[in-house]
Amino acid sequence: NGRWFYTIAPEHLANWDHKITVTLNQTGLEQDVTLNPVFQAAKVNVSLKSCSGPLTQTPGGVVAQGGGYWYEHGTTGPSGTCSFYAFPGSVKVRMTYNHHAQTLDSVAVAAGTNQIDFLATKVTLLHAGNIRSNKGGSWWLFEKPTMYLLPDTYNFYFENATGGWDGPVAIDVKGCELTGGILTLVDEAGKPLANYPADYSTEQRNLKYKYRYGGSWAPEVSFKTDANGRWFYTIAPEHLANWDHKITVTLKPDRPGAGRHAQSRLPGGQGEREFEELQRSPHADAGGSGGSGRRLLVRPRHYRSFGYPQLLRLPRLRQGAHDL
Repeated sequence: NGRWFYTIAPEHLANWDHKITVTLNQTGLEQDVTLNPVFQAAKVNVSLKSCSGPLTQTPGGVVAQGGGYWYEHGTTGPSGTCSFYAFPGSVKVRMTYNHHAQTLDSVAVAAGTNQIDFLATKVTLLHAGNIRSNKGGSWWLFEKPTMYLLPDTYNFYFENATGGWDGPVAIDVKGCELTGGILTLVDEAGKPLANYPADYSTEQRNLKYKYRYGGSWAPEVSFKTDANGRWFYTIAPEHLANWDHKITVTLKPDRPGAGRHAQSRLPGGQGEREFEELQRSPHADAGGSGGSGRRLLVRPRHYRSFGYPQLLRLPRLRQGAHDL
């Protein structure tokens, strides 16, 4: 019946203030038991969710409560929820899932039933080889094509065509969904352009990428390369079904007028890569196909759609375009 028998030492009875303090799961409640002998606890439901609903994989996420120490209450399991009881006030809760832990330091708990949600991001990485990370302190393989991950920055390593690993590539995981892959920008000798254009201030360049879906262009996104000349591109989830597997990279001086772009067909089917170089007109259309001047078209003899990061070669031109 939820009752217990408390005792007061006889030598303390004369000075007892008629109050009892009960501790429940690192939360406490004190009250005068001569006025109210019932201690009411609040229920705390901790759920692991995506934007589409509860994540119900077994065992799910591990729910722990902090205070003076961490106590694990269990896993979210097939229901997506793990519950425990606490007195009204605040609690510190941690969710551990897929090699990472997220902590909420002070969550208010009121009388009745309380809901605490941890939102995982649906992450899809477009790469044919293996992908791994050491997030959490040990190595693990990304479960291609899609894993649900708690928000944070993850360092991923991508297997290349020779069996080695390219990386780390830092990817900021947040929001409902994240879909993308890695590309590399190299110079005319094939050397990666590290931290471009940030470390090339004298060139005053503006580096952007965009892609086409269903006949429309997605907005351009500014980016810079990392220490290995790489960057992580993203495709909006609602565009993925109609994406043509091409990325257009635009490199322009920070002034109106001509610029260069490179386009690469990314993994997803067999075909040829085309390299096209042209002098762009300031009046070229938004799709990047307009302009006049010289044109150079190269069709490689062999094309492998194995899915390893594409290399976008940057010729030593001040203006123009470069389609990959």
